[in-house]
Amino acid sequence: MTIELDFPEFPFEEPPGGITCAQKPCNGILVVVDHIRFTAGDTVTFDVAVCSDPDGQNVTERTRGVVTVTADTTSVSYTIPWDGVLDAVIEGSIIVFYTRTPADGSAPSSSQEAIAQYSRRRPGGAVCGPDSREVISFGEPGTDDERPAGVLRRR
Repeated sequence: MTIELDFPEFPFEEPPGGITCAQKPCNGILVVVDHIRFTAGDTVTFDVAVCSDPDGQNVTERTRGVVTVTADTTSVSYTIPWDGVLDAVIEGSIIVFYTRTPADGSAPSSSQEAIAQYSRRRPGGAVCGPDSREVISFGEPGTDDERPAGVLRRR
């Protein structure tokens, strides 16, 4: 397959080139392909590698998402799942490329790879995820004065 298509994009990178807790990866990470003429019946296959290093050399998990285009459009998206994929790494990188298979039977074409740095570590060292909670300390850690945000202690 020849590389003819542009990079997929992570539209909610913050900072640029980075996926952090601010994007709530436990809800999945959106990947978008824009400005390509897709026609109804085209298939777009997203290949995703989640790596435990910033350079994408140590692949921890892979997944593949297949999207069938239902109407002519210039944008297709896929959400990288949390379970078994994004939850596999605390810090590292995400690499994505896609392959477009035209409905008319012509040759498939593949994009270039996009890479984003990935970190679920918050400032201070806590790790975000679906079970993480914000903790407000009103006293010493480990005492009953430390409790999740929004929880009041009754007297």
